[in-house]
Amino acid sequence: MADRLSVFVPNPRHPAWTDQALRLRGLARAQLLPVHFIQAILRDIGGDALEWRQNGVAVAVGYRLRAQDEHGAACHLAYFSAARARRATAELRVACARLWGSADLRFFDGDAYAPWPDPPVIETRDGIAYAPPRAQDAAGIQQLQAQIWQFADADLYPAALHHPAFHAVRSLVARRQDQVVGFLFGFLHGGPLPAWPRGWPRPRAGAGRMESQVLGIHPAYRRRNIAYHLKRLQARTAQTQGIEHIQWVTDPLQFRNANLNFGRLGAVSCQLLPNHLPFRNALNRVPASRLRLLWPLQAAPVQNALATGRYGSVLDLAARTDVAYAHDALRRVRLDLTAPRLAVEIPAQWTRLQQQDATRAQEWRRITDRILAHYLGPDAGQYMITGTGARQERTYLVAERIDEALAARYR
Repeated sequence: MADRLSVFVPNPRHPAWTDQALRLRGLARAQLLPVHFIQAILRDIGGDALEWRQNGVAVAVGYRLRAQDEHGAACHLAYFSAARARRATAELRVACARLWGSADLRFFDGDAYAPWPDPPVIETRDGIAYAPPRAQDAAGIQQLQAQIWQFADADLYPAALHHPAFHAVRSLVARRQDQVVGFLFGFLHGGPLPAWPRGWPRPRAGAGRMESQVLGIHPAYRRRNIAYHLKRLQARTAQTQGIEHIQWVTDPLQFRNANLNFGRLGAVSCQLLPNHLPFRNALNRVPASRLRLLWPLQAAPVQNALATGRYGSVLDLAARTDVAYAHDALRRVRLDLTAPRLAVEIPAQWTRLQQQDATRAQEWRRITDRILAHYLGPDAGQYMITGTGARQERTYLVAERIDEALAARYR
């Protein structure tokens, strides 16, 4: 007698969890989530890897992700692909019901899903249309990922994520006529809150959160405010769905991104994630350390940023007397500062530096990681990055000392 179909969930606390999850990914017929997402993100957002077995053999693999159904109710999504011959969704559902019950688990077949009707455009600015993706846009999103980051197929996010029935992901595109020139998507978050100052406002119980995962703009369309408008519309859409908190990661050495995130959006960061992402590519030739960014949508600085398009301009540090400098072009590193504001110098052209001088780029990463790991944190007296600054041609991250006055701005 054949064994009944069962679902197995690798323990995310097991030292070999990543290897187990990657093994399952290799069994799938359809494209599943990329390796770097599995290694760095899946567990953090409360996701699980899944393996359906019968007679000790994998018959389907996939993931369970936090989701919202079409009515906005919290649920989970099981995204799956056959490891051998296709199995009926009903069989997989019965196996999951024995483990979790069936009330809040939706299923999405990565091997067979239908095209979807074109969603309406949200708005058009300067000839660029902003909207949820059409079926034909899903391939354009993948092509743009490959172009920007020089990703191989295994590093791309599946086109299926952008289907309206994939309730775990929220996607937007920017189109010039029929060409995808920008995209932004994120996963609903079911994991623990990141580092955040004690006593500061947190998302209400039951309010949704999102991990904003990838933002990409076609090189020919940069400096046209497309990234800002995608983020603005992400926030607006999220708030209508009960999401109060969006978070993402960013390279602390990319000054242009820092201007967008801190200066125009009002995001903050008090946590460094050293060597966070495993990949190397044209934009990441040294260890890919990241800042964990927090975007509390209800906070006054964020509301002001979304209303005006500019929360805080780049500070003219030459005119400030309340700023201490954590280093001087990688010399004279200071780890004993207690000033109200710290300036941490970063390269004005980080991508170019990586291309032209890998040794120097490695030194920038090493020293900046050391400084940020020392100063950033959620406790009183530690520091939170809130803006950017400049002094002649030199560029900086600006961090503020965490105290009651800073907290008051976010209440």
